[in-house]
Amino acid sequence: MDLSDTFRDEALKPDRPPKSSRLRIVRPLLWVAAGSVLIILVLAIVAATFLASGSAIREQAAMKSLATGMENYFKEYGHFPISDPGAFTETVSVPAEGEMVVAILGAESPLNPRKIPFYNPPNARTGKAGLDQSNAATIRTVDSNGTTFFLVMDLMGMGRLPIQIPATVS
Repeated sequence: MDLSDTFRDEALKPDRPPKSSRLRIVRPLLWVAAGSVLIILVLAIVAATFLASGSAIREQAAMKSLATGMENYFKEYGHFPISDPGAFTETVSVPAEGEMVVAILGAESPLNPRKIPFYNPPNARTGKAGLDQSNAATIRTVDSNGTTFFLVMDLMGMGRLPIQIPATVS
């Protein structure tokens, strides 16, 4: 048998399947790979959605905890932890920072002479809501983006609050 005949008769070799059957083996593998990539993308989207909703739930819990602390302070002292409530009108929107937060934390403050802790938030970390003490001059409560919470309070006790957006957000 001549060497040139060997190469010409490659299709007749018993140990190598014909080209059409090789494609029959590769196609399902390609479909499995494409399906796996698609499943991974869908799972990533679903996981991101659940993580985002979990973050929103934690922020709602942080806001509810802050509101409960303010309500308990009001029940104890008969006013909100504002140094001069007479300076405000019927309702006020203030950032949850400074002396107000110090007072409801139960730290040394003229607004909370009995040092009763009404609010015990976790420390804010990157992507987590909580108490931000990174600036020594101002203690504040923040959401997961680092934005200060704002409180809208009914100082006259009329039982209604207007929906308003704070004029300045720091």
